[in-house]
Amino acid sequence: MSSANISKQRRQLHKVLQQLKKHDKDVVVSEEPTNILFVSNSSVLCGVTIEELEEVFSPYDPKCSYIVFPTKKSYSLVPTQLCDEYVIPNGFKTIENFISQHEEEELKGIVSSSRGAERLNNRCVLHYGYVFNYNTNSSDEKCSEFPSLCNTLVDRMITEKIISPEQRPDQITVNFYEPGQGIPAHVDTHSAFEDTILSLSLLSNVVMEFRDCANSALKLDVLLPRYSLMVLKDDARYRYRHGISCRMYDVDPVSHRMFKREQRISFTFRKRRNQPCKCKFMEFCDWDRNGKMAIPNDDKNGRLLEKEYVKNVYENIADHFDETRYSQWKAIDQFLTGLPDGSLLFDSGCGNGKYLIRKDSLLKIGCDICEQLTKIAYNKGCSVIRADALALAIKDSCMDAVLSIAVIHHFATKERRQQALQEIVRILKPGGMACITVWAMEQHLDGDSQYAKMRTNKEDEDLENCHDEKRILVHSGKEFKQQDVLVPWQKDPKGLKQFLRYYHVFVEKELDELIQEIPRTHIVSSVYEQGNWICIFKKV
Repeated sequence: MSSANISKQRRQLHKVLQQLKKHDKDVVVSEEPTNILFVSNSSVLCGVTIEELEEVFSPYDPKCSYIVFPTKKSYSLVPTQLCDEYVIPNGFKTIENFISQHEEEELKGIVSSSRGAERLNNRCVLHYGYVFNYNTNSSDEKCSEFPSLCNTLVDRMITEKIISPEQRPDQITVNFYEPGQGIPAHVDTHSAFEDTILSLSLLSNVVMEFRDCANSALKLDVLLPRYSLMVLKDDARYRYRHGISCRMYDVDPVSHRMFKREQRISFTFRKRRNQPCKCKFMEFCDWDRNGKMAIPNDDKNGRLLEKEYVKNVYENIADHFDETRYSQWKAIDQFLTGLPDGSLLFDSGCGNGKYLIRKDSLLKIGCDICEQLTKIAYNKGCSVIRADALALAIKDSCMDAVLSIAVIHHFATKERRQQALQEIVRILKPGGMACITVWAMEQHLDGDSQYAKMRTNKEDEDLENCHDEKRILVHSGKEFKQQDVLVPWQKDPKGLKQFLRYYHVFVEKELDELIQEIPRTHIVSSVYEQGNWICIFKKV
């Protein structure tokens, strides 16, 4: 091959890889050779079947596997072994061949002859026992009794100990799907139905997608085989949205083989709830827990919220937090560089000590309420104490400068946020400078926000998390929908070890106004950087 042809192929390869990096966040392009072959222009979109891929590559390695995509992507992957472990949500289970072909035919006949099916945007539905109201997500109106075969199947569920007699369903929703139809991602309402949700699959296999309510980028695909019974409990029931994408083809998440969808019918069995929901997933629950998830309006409730969703969380994630917090922001670096040599600097809420270990001519000491983080900072050689930012163990007017990086937004009431700022002013010398940063509610002002980088490849669904002025909601997506939110911290790539941290995200000028309410403060600058408001002020 001529050098010109080699150069042309290299240019083409470089172009493909750059497009892949730019447009597909699911794929990591390695600079080193891997066991995964990228095959461009080889998907269903390009008219290429998995059988054709096998015909080309199997002669080279009969044991190699194939990762194909049913929609959107124009490439396939051919690894020498499957690189992804098949992960299912906790509480999800399928019982294969729960019904026979004869029972399937009988069920199909029952619903096909029934009248009163309701046509929705993407499918038709039929109800037994009680009508499900899609406007209120409740089920109160009685309707046709269960068909006798459905009662027989429920008896079988109890006999096989899939559910207890007390969990006997009293409501059925039948969904009719034509090929290509699906159902939007949703959570069966906590307050409307009891714990266990059961669903029979008739006529066709289908892939159901589960997305974490606190992290819509975490998607787990599961196969629902024909004749099978799906059982949803615990996390799968309460913490994940489940849905079926509208498309003509699915890919088996275990074998990675593609199959075409056929007409499908599902029977979903649920028991209506008559008592307040007491599930352990109260952050995601729509039933009021005596105000426990309300936005605090006094000091006592503020302290309780911060203990559970700030202090305890950081004690659990300290090591992982340390691994991810090392880069320094431009505005903060400029603030520290501008301080005179030998200045005494205090870092209130120093975390893992990333600004204390900065090489400069400053004398630095820090504090944090998290014991594990103070130990990490101490082991790096930092001068650090364990202290609450609301009651700093420092004398009045003794510091030349103070940092408070990503701390104030963890306090749950305006009064507690003011108290943290007052402590900073108290320990500053007259003329001393302070640099404060908080997360911004406005995450779109620069295209390079810290939050967007932390939570890449998000689908901004937020189907459940509508604005609520009284309740703290779990945040998922790129844009904040309200100021008081619980933000997830993932300790593992699959998001199975998840912690929720409380944040009050600040709107423009809110931090400035909070500082200006404190005597003896003069704002020097206020800027937006990487999804944060950064304010520098002087004690006068």
